[in-house]
Amino acid sequence: MVCQEGVIMGVVSNPLKDLQDLLARVQAGTKQVFHEWGEDVTKEQKARVPVKTGTLRDSIKKTKSNVGVTFRLDTKKAPYAKFVEFGMRSRKYKHTPFFYGPIEEKQSQLEDALLTRLSTEVSK
Repeated sequence: MVCQEGVIMGVVSNPLKDLQDLLARVQAGTKQVFHEWGEDVTKEQKARVPVKTGTLRDSIKKTKSNVGVTFRLDTKKAPYAKFVEFGMRSRKYKHTPFFYGPIEEKQSQLEDALLTRLSTEVSK
């Protein structure tokens, strides 16, 4: 605080600016968490897929989106992907949950990582 001719002056931070800075840090941290989690899920998906030629494995893609991460299977390259994932009773194909399984199993890891990142950014 500085006294100048009987006037007490102090530095007051702008709460709106502080909130905007926090929001920017949280958004950047959230994107990083989603990216890292998406990489882990994609590696697990590719590890679980049955490999004969590698076409199905190579058709698994992860892309960034505004809200998080999007996982895709290129069904033009591997139109049989759904039969491998879900099976086919009429042909007695067993299902091999390589695509959705890792997403569901690693969901709690994503939630924990997001909460940790959020609490870290808020406490700064």
